[in-house]
Amino acid sequence: MSRCVVCCCCGVQDGTIVIATPEQWDVTSRRWTTRKNVQTVALFIVDELHLVGSGEVGPVIEVICSRMRYIASQTQNPLRILALSTSVANAKDLGDWLGAAGSNMYNFPPQARPVQLEIRIQGFDINSHSARQLAMSKPCYNSIKKHSADHPVIVFVPSRKEARTVAVDLVTAAASEDAHKRFVHMEESALEPHLKRLKNAALIESLRAGVGFMHEGLSEAERATVEVLFKNGAIQVAVVEQALCWGMSMSAHLVVIMGTDFYDGKFHKYNDYPIADVLQMMGRASRPRTDQVGKCSIFCHAPKKEFYKKFLFEPFPVESHVDHFLADHLNSEIVTKRVENVQDAMDYLTWTFYYRRITQNPNYYNLQGVTHRHLSDHLSELVESTLSDLASSNCIAVEDESEVSPLNLGMIAAFYYLKHTTVDTFNRSLTAKVKLKGLLDILTSAAEFDLLPVRSREDAQLKKLANHLPVPIAAALEDNSSLAAFNDPKVKAHVLLQTHFSRVALTAALSADQKKVLPDAVRLLQAMVDVLSSKGWLAPAITCMEMSQMLVQGMWNSDPALLQLPHITGEHVAAFAKHSVNTVYDFLEMDDALRTKLLSLPQRQVVVRCERHDISHGFFTFVLVHNFFFCSLFFPRALSCVE
Repeated sequence: MSRCVVCCCCGVQDGTIVIATPEQWDVTSRRWTTRKNVQTVALFIVDELHLVGSGEVGPVIEVICSRMRYIASQTQNPLRILALSTSVANAKDLGDWLGAAGSNMYNFPPQARPVQLEIRIQGFDINSHSARQLAMSKPCYNSIKKHSADHPVIVFVPSRKEARTVAVDLVTAAASEDAHKRFVHMEESALEPHLKRLKNAALIESLRAGVGFMHEGLSEAERATVEVLFKNGAIQVAVVEQALCWGMSMSAHLVVIMGTDFYDGKFHKYNDYPIADVLQMMGRASRPRTDQVGKCSIFCHAPKKEFYKKFLFEPFPVESHVDHFLADHLNSEIVTKRVENVQDAMDYLTWTFYYRRITQNPNYYNLQGVTHRHLSDHLSELVESTLSDLASSNCIAVEDESEVSPLNLGMIAAFYYLKHTTVDTFNRSLTAKVKLKGLLDILTSAAEFDLLPVRSREDAQLKKLANHLPVPIAAALEDNSSLAAFNDPKVKAHVLLQTHFSRVALTAALSADQKKVLPDAVRLLQAMVDVLSSKGWLAPAITCMEMSQMLVQGMWNSDPALLQLPHITGEHVAAFAKHSVNTVYDFLEMDDALRTKLLSLPQRQVVVRCERHDISHGFFTFVLVHNFFFCSLFFPRALSCVE
């Protein structure tokens, strides 16, 4: 990556253009008083500003935009904010919040698109989700024939199972009309080289008929193959799981949104798609310079038809949710000394979008009146209840009912970007005698894992994995015959961590979830070490550090030491053991020819360099070159790998 354009994780000081997620910039800008490069930001570009009213990312966007305006006011450095959003009903409130003058604010109607969009909404009066989805298959095929017979089509479905099922249904429908090759636009001989790289039998057969499907359960290579074939026009139809709508780059002449609700494993029920997701899917029907008009067909439950007619043809309002997540953001401001008393907290709220909207839509925010007195009382109550929550979590100290100061737990939560409830859980649960099993239970009880998705019927798969793991899961032991415990995101996180230590092969979907869990687990363990250190408990702190090493190395602390090395398997360990090579020291000191023979690698692929600066302190470096994979080892077991 060039020096002038960097990701936020690479360091703000390394570039003049910084690309960051809202969470990354929140972490970076919290300590703006000590970071000159944050103070001197001259242009702040915010994409998808309408997400300020959705989920957990919305409050983060609101906080960082408010903070950047506050920084500019304190430093007197000029700041230009460029915010991009879909069409919204209350654009003036957003503009006022960001300091945009009326002449600098442009709010286009929903119909203003690079490519005009024709929208059709069809309702299905069937209450059962499964039956309703099944009833949509034939209308979906008919919609493709009528509106996009020879042009590319993307069909969005709620789940990975339905992605595969709908693809098969479309292929079957075409075959029933004796049009087996309706959707394929490439010679079979040219298609075969792409199919040979795939392992999913159902995907291979559907691609041969010109219909691909994509979901989180496919590997990255399989998804990339479908995307390449679709973009190049080899296949006409791509059936895509709704969860992938934000990360895909494909576009089509026709988009079919086949169902507007999905299974939420956290609450064990079907919920509607967020409007922002529906708009994102609709936006895939846009091919500038190719189409004069795009088309979108939305299939939904009949009672929801009028709702979508209203909010898809008219701008929708954006509301703030920062009050639901205020505690963690206020804690970070207390740690950085921006907020030192109740009045500072009140002033902090006046910079937010929440403050702009609360009098515009008082019923939504449970405001009893719109007078200055009502507003002041409401904000005072919100601040006092938030500070009380932080004080009960031992994150802050409140003195004289108005002065606030950070405590150790609050500083840990802010430093590691954790929820205050998480550090409170750690503080209450950790003991001087906690062992590895207890640490795993406490780690996975963190609130950060609450949003880990649990898919429909995934509980049986998790239970099967748990039955073969070395450490029993307490929640599952309470009712061993039931699958209910495995619908809990925290139990899923526990299973994924143990499978990581045990190096168990997972499906692509679970592997993707595991990659989300591991970075969170690393910083959670670092926070646990800080909590234990503050209590003066050495033994559990060392155990916690050892678990952190287990996370990085992907192995149990009782596994053979040679498994620390990249690409070393159990077979390698057994072969080396026959020659009394059991440690990394033994591996370094053995005969080069024998080492190469046992590794089964060409000599040019293995380079071993040992630098012993002070072996009494156990420090050395080791480099193994294997398929361009490098690692550095520091005694006794810490391993850092970069691929």
